[in-house]
Amino acid sequence: MNFLSYAHGNQIIPKLGLDRMACLMDKLGNPVREGRFIHIAGTNGKGSVSVALSAMLLAAGYRVALFTSPNLVDIHERIRIDGKPIRQETLSRLTSLVETASGEVKAELGEWPTPFEIWTAVFFLAVKEWRCDYAVLETGLGGLSDATNIIPQNEMAVLTRIDYDHTAYLGDTLSEIAAVKCGILKANSGTGKLFSVRQAPEVEQVILAECQEKGIAPIWIDAPAPHHFEGFYEVVDFPEIGTLRLPLSGTHQIENMSLALSCAKALGLRPHAIKEGLAHTRHPGRMELLSTHPPILYDGAHNPSGIKALVTSLARYAPRTKWTLIFATMQDKDYLASIEMLAPLCERVFCTTVQNNPRALPPKELAQSLAKRGIVATPYPTLCEALFYAQNTPTLICGSLYLYADLPTQFLS
Repeated sequence: MNFLSYAHGNQIIPKLGLDRMACLMDKLGNPVREGRFIHIAGTNGKGSVSVALSAMLLAAGYRVALFTSPNLVDIHERIRIDGKPIRQETLSRLTSLVETASGEVKAELGEWPTPFEIWTAVFFLAVKEWRCDYAVLETGLGGLSDATNIIPQNEMAVLTRIDYDHTAYLGDTLSEIAAVKCGILKANSGTGKLFSVRQAPEVEQVILAECQEKGIAPIWIDAPAPHHFEGFYEVVDFPEIGTLRLPLSGTHQIENMSLALSCAKALGLRPHAIKEGLAHTRHPGRMELLSTHPPILYDGAHNPSGIKALVTSLARYAPRTKWTLIFATMQDKDYLASIEMLAPLCERVFCTTVQNNPRALPPKELAQSLAKRGIVATPYPTLCEALFYAQNTPTLICGSLYLYADLPTQFLS
């Protein structure tokens, strides 16, 4: 097996469970015993909260490691040290250590660690090597059996909005999904707190029960009302901080940034660090305006909850705009519900696919499924071809974060 190709490849079927990860950590000397981990789970918004909190900690003078997934263009994006993607020299050296340990795991357990587990292990080694003050850690799938949950303790647990997604692996009800996400709670948390946005009643019930069992205090974050908006960005009044133009676009970012800001305040960050960190927060592929004349908007929303947030934002910022929708999706997503929400905002619907991804739904198959729902869609084999036929019209690209890598190079600079 070519280990690097395997580690960098797409994992078609999730393999949850901590046995492989526990064995891998043991072979690597248990780097997870060190570091102050801020563990973030949820259905949507994990990445936005992670990058914002990381930027605020960095602005406060701390050495910060950040682990997010998936990467958009470059694999190095998944691990950032002090705001910069991990260097190739460091990545190669640490991956070599993980390769040796993975071979030992295979010999002991009969199977290789998954690609996500390999990347998580590299991150833990990087946190230890760089002696990071904080490590902001985003779960990959769920929480309880996610590879990131191998950490024995955390500084704080954070929950973004919990909704339906990955039901085949996490459960069919919100209560079941919430229980899996709450698996990141640790009784020996450094702050003894869980920070969460307001959730559906059945989700909050699960969270409260889990907090009581672990002896953790739940801190509920109520997002402030929007002040006004400038373009696609909200302007919000934050207590003790002041009026800020949010760095990420979308009405849903009020909730996400409020959560990140509350975590930062709990960690003792001063207002100037919070403001500076937010000013430097970047998160490509999330309601990112790629062009203004005509507007070309890319959003990584890939489940009904994310699409609902996108529709709400578009209704606020561009209520009279009729979009050309370019949509691509993975086969295991609830894409029909997502497109049905978007269709009233769109003049045309184009289907495409993510290149070189075995999980991607073929565009013709997607178009046929939409036709059965009365939605006329034109399939195109590539995003570039779909963009060519959408030219000179307001264009909305969404359905998968993986599609970002297929954008023409002029949008990626």
